[in-house]
Amino acid sequence: MVSSIPKLLSDRAAANPDAPFLTVKNDTWTYCQIARLTSILAFRLFDGGVTEGNVVACRLDNCIEYLLTWFACEALGAVFFPLNHLLPDTAAEKLLSNMNAQVLIVDDTLSTTSLQFSKRSAKKLLQRSEISPDSLTASKGIPDVVCTTPRSNHALPAKILTTSGTTGIPKAVIWSRLCEWTWAAAYGTELLPLESHDRVYSCLPLTHVTCQGTVAAALLNGAHAIIDPAFDPFTFWKRIRSHDVRMFTCVGTILESLASRPHSVKDANNPVERIVTAGTPPRIWKDFEQRFGCTIMETWGQTETASCWFMPRQLPMDPGTIGEPVESRFRIRIVNSAGTDASDGEDGELMIQPTKPHLMADRYVGDMESGSWNADGWYATGDIIRRESGAFRFRARTREVIRRHGEMIAPSLIEDVALSHPHVLNAAAVAVRDERFDGDEAIKLCIIPRWPAVWKTSSLTAYLSSRLDRRLLPTWISIYSEFPLTPSTRVRRVALAEDSAVRIRCHY
Repeated sequence: MVSSIPKLLSDRAAANPDAPFLTVKNDTWTYCQIARLTSILAFRLFDGGVTEGNVVACRLDNCIEYLLTWFACEALGAVFFPLNHLLPDTAAEKLLSNMNAQVLIVDDTLSTTSLQFSKRSAKKLLQRSEISPDSLTASKGIPDVVCTTPRSNHALPAKILTTSGTTGIPKAVIWSRLCEWTWAAAYGTELLPLESHDRVYSCLPLTHVTCQGTVAAALLNGAHAIIDPAFDPFTFWKRIRSHDVRMFTCVGTILESLASRPHSVKDANNPVERIVTAGTPPRIWKDFEQRFGCTIMETWGQTETASCWFMPRQLPMDPGTIGEPVESRFRIRIVNSAGTDASDGEDGELMIQPTKPHLMADRYVGDMESGSWNADGWYATGDIIRRESGAFRFRARTREVIRRHGEMIAPSLIEDVALSHPHVLNAAAVAVRDERFDGDEAIKLCIIPRWPAVWKTSSLTAYLSSRLDRRLLPTWISIYSEFPLTPSTRVRRVALAEDSAVRIRCHY
């Protein structure tokens, strides 16, 4: 039975060498070409001192070199550490400081300052041009077979991934070999059950587990993955149609952006059947499915939880639900503020316990303890979940919850009402310090107006006061032209909370 990505790549190349595997930035590579390039890069890294267990960091945009580095690390038994190229140097340097990376691969266009930082962060620095397909193809005397390190110890690290950073600086987590392979196999059987002739698409950064999962699912099923550099709402559907894409992966903010685009008679004329995503706003869900003629498959998961995710038993789903836990891999508890199991219809923090070791991330980088994250064997996700009549709904992150007058308020309660106002394009409610009450929090509602020229704050406050409980009414409103986003296009709420932009006090 295949139990590693290098073995799977080698088998695919042998069975169907000329089948297209990857299209990145309009260039397409077959399974045979990727296997060959992977083998060459693995030998080149080995010659540069990379052996089993060494960390190979990669700080590039979405490109074929990113994927080749991942596969080469798998072949060598090295630890792949992808860093988003949009991270500031200070954040990237902090993440790399404890890694003792053997190699760091960077883009050739780095500024002098970034280049100096990069040289401090690894024993050896490689530029993208040095591992480009052209450079690798010019190599001589490299065997045709992908070299593979025996996977005798599935508990050893395979990959280091960073969290999304929506509530602060991203953290790095360690995935074992078992964790990664289970995740890859589940991605291709549960979330993206592709046929060999199918094409799947993602425009998320390759640092994101969802984009990597898209590639893994294509590899598992012998399908074709199209990876774009970034999300472009103006060309998105053109790309989908031109590549005859059956499924694509994204996050809810991308669907929200697509839903806000002007309607077209061509909207439903696309090949997509399934969208795998997380964080779809319930208010756009059914209209989106009807307008574009496809089905949304909402999931829940974290970088830390890997394949321990929620998914629906059947499609279509009820808007706002996240499916059910995959019980073969983990158990759950929903714990209320009193520390007891939440009742039906009550919010609580989701706790997860995998069914066996190493199915989830073992630890954060810098933590010395491995194994169970908590003494009792349960991992606290930090996410607020509600179970209603057997259906699970995501409510908020615990760090996003607003604590006011002794109550915990989910931002979505305020945002959903604000977004129903005809002049509001986007909204995010965040907690800020309440100067009137020590230790309490006030609500700042951040707004992107649909038509800035006709915006009136008084219209929104009147609208909110007629529809929200007084405890949910924002104290402040701040106007934005755009929200700060993480590299995976999620709203950076911590940045909104800390932003010193002009705040308008609300009067009701």
